[in-house]
Amino acid sequence: MSFLKKIVSLNLEYNTVVFNMNFTKIRKDLIEEANTSPNMLSDLAGLEMYISESYNNRSFIELLQNADDAKSTRFLVCKIGEYLLVANDGNTFNEQDLLSLCRSASSLKERGNSIGYRGIGFKSVVNIAKEVHVISGDMKITFSRELTKSVVEKATRVPLIRIPHPIRFEILEETSPTIKDLQKANYTTFFIFTGLIAHQIEDEYKNLNSSSFLFLQNIKEIKNKLQDTTYRINSKKADNGTAIDIFDSEKLLSSWILFKGGKSTYLALSKERDNINALPREKALVYSFLPTEDVSGLGVLVNSDFSTDPSRRHLIKDEITHSNIKDFCTLYKSIFISNIYGNDRESRNIIKALTPYSEASIIQFTGNHFETIFYNEIKTVLDLTNVLFRPSWLNSTDYNTIINRLGRKGIDTDDENSMQPSFLKYLGAKELSVEEISKTDVINNLNLSLSGCLQISSQLIKKSLFYTDVNSDSIIKLCLFYCNNERKSLLEIDQKDGFIDESFLESLLDTGLSKSDIKQIFKRYNLNKLLQHLNKNNNTEQRNEIKQEINFPDTESTTSNVNNKQDKDVQINDSINESTKSTFNDWYKIVQSNTNENAHIDVPVAPKWRNAEQQVLYFLNKNGFCLNDVSQQNLGYDLEGTDSYGNKVYIEVKSIKYPGQSFKMTNNEYAIALQKCDSFLIAIAYITEHELKLSLLKDPVNSLKFNRQCTQWVWECNEYTFNPHIFEL
Repeated sequence: MSFLKKIVSLNLEYNTVVFNMNFTKIRKDLIEEANTSPNMLSDLAGLEMYISESYNNRSFIELLQNADDAKSTRFLVCKIGEYLLVANDGNTFNEQDLLSLCRSASSLKERGNSIGYRGIGFKSVVNIAKEVHVISGDMKITFSRELTKSVVEKATRVPLIRIPHPIRFEILEETSPTIKDLQKANYTTFFIFTGLIAHQIEDEYKNLNSSSFLFLQNIKEIKNKLQDTTYRINSKKADNGTAIDIFDSEKLLSSWILFKGGKSTYLALSKERDNINALPREKALVYSFLPTEDVSGLGVLVNSDFSTDPSRRHLIKDEITHSNIKDFCTLYKSIFISNIYGNDRESRNIIKALTPYSEASIIQFTGNHFETIFYNEIKTVLDLTNVLFRPSWLNSTDYNTIINRLGRKGIDTDDENSMQPSFLKYLGAKELSVEEISKTDVINNLNLSLSGCLQISSQLIKKSLFYTDVNSDSIIKLCLFYCNNERKSLLEIDQKDGFIDESFLESLLDTGLSKSDIKQIFKRYNLNKLLQHLNKNNNTEQRNEIKQEINFPDTESTTSNVNNKQDKDVQINDSINESTKSTFNDWYKIVQSNTNENAHIDVPVAPKWRNAEQQVLYFLNKNGFCLNDVSQQNLGYDLEGTDSYGNKVYIEVKSIKYPGQSFKMTNNEYAIALQKCDSFLIAIAYITEHELKLSLLKDPVNSLKFNRQCTQWVWECNEYTFNPHIFEL
């Protein structure tokens, strides 16, 4: 095409603009207004500069926001020579859209139905270019300070975005081929920036967090040809929300579960390795469709139509913000109630993410509007006054047994993923007390574990020692003590001239009670025969028999080693008994075709950050076991479930620093091992930089030799077979 034909073609395009939009009148009115009040125009220039500074480093995100409000599904950034082109496929500009660009705060967007509503965000682009050109549908215009000065001579300074001018022909000529190609791909609106501050928008894009796309309503693809990257936002309905994956080309950047409540309120949970992951406090931000700098105080992202300051960096504490936080509390409650009583991993992870980082008592000092209003509102929305949560001194299994018998709602706080007791108390929940337990007339018929009996009886004794309001029946009539390896009450044992099993008595002492404390209880409740037996066997360190005959060194010889054996952590000993019958290698052989015991196993790699219990759990479950981690429940073992034959097993994990290192068992662990016999396994875990070496020892009490030592009794073994299977980490 000849140059003359190009000019004619471009002129025809421009004349179409004038014909289809009342561009001439809009421009004329703005020019007359400026000439009538040049000082006002100068003031607007200052306001524009303030806005651009307030929106510093947000030009790209504001353009993205405007595209989303225009119902765009695709967004593109590229360069044409020295020009920067930003395009989208949303609704084209009309006369009112042009007025919204030209005048500050004149947007007709309805608050809550769109991300932007002030009509000032577009002014942020003055930071990235000297001229801005807009092509959308039939509209083709230029914003230029130089052109504005030429028509408003009296103004000392002029804003960039105020008076529209006919687009310069050379701009159309140089960009027309690219724009026509994009129009064929159904792109509709184009912003062209000239006189670029070149690094500005590129730096913005590099520093952009993909979570900024999470609450966009319409955009599914963001193409950046400056860096040859493409973001894709995939969403699909999940059981209780919307699953969203954000990709950079084919690489998954982040995954989320999005819950919606009300018109524009959302809660976003981060997913990592298919597990819900509580966000660190500094990354758990409050969004007003786009991220502010205020944190939510929870392990989640929060979005709603919150009021913000002009920079959109901080929330404003007004009625609209307050109302939207109340909506969020209602959404929070529904997610909370759906998961707090669940025992599956996902429910527990969700509850951890919903747990506030700060205590209610210090929120008022944070100055964070969201946290302050949230704490004030959630207490009225989420009432837990009828709930009893698990006390730290009671194991999870027995707690749930008792709660079910009481017919009360309970919240277990059994691991690091649990809701914090302080927050539960703030919401009105109460800790299950020993008084609640002792008042029940059915405790003797409950199938309590040995650990539970120890924990409850210890608490009852401590309460009775320091408080006079404890019912004596609860101490002497509840079947919480072991005699001849059977659960009985103190009254029953005393009446039958029996005595408390030595192992149970020692375990009671391990809970912080002293022998004199127990004597005091016997005296107070006239348990004279029990008192006589206790006085007769004054040295509880000496014991003649535990279930089967095991000989122990004299107290003096064992206590001579105490000062050198204070450390309760695992210790090392090179002695290995290869013939010990406690080895349990079949667990591996029956599920592996290669029977070489030291072979490297081709199984999925376990993350190195896991602790010993989690590593053992991971690999045993990969090799035929079906186990759960109960290490936080004070049961006397770490893992519970079935082995590769389907037999019930209880596994205590002991981590060693090199093969042959001695390991120790607490009285509680030892007592449980006595009770479980063949079902109780010790998992010896030797973790190197790249491998887990794992050996299982069966029925340790009957199969291994233990030496009793240390001031707080533990059971130590330094002779066992360590013939491990090796797993890559």
